[in-house]
Amino acid sequence: MSRTYKDSAKGSGRDRHISVRGIRRRQPDLRRMSRALVRQALADAAAEEQVSFGQATNGQQPGPSEANE
Repeated sequence: MSRTYKDSAKGSGRDRHISVRGIRRRQPDLRRMSRALVRQALADAAAEEQVSFGQATNGQQPGPSEANE
């Protein structure tokens, strides 16, 4: 397909018309999406727990004397 205009960088001074067409698709699988959302929330909570646990102990594991107290 050949171009019918030159110097497109300069512009022609007219407004361009852009059209967008929607495509109908089937409904999303809400059960699958909800499961993924729950998994993501659990993973985020576990990651935050690891970070808070690491900050609380300053990166040290409790020793035998600390565990018995």
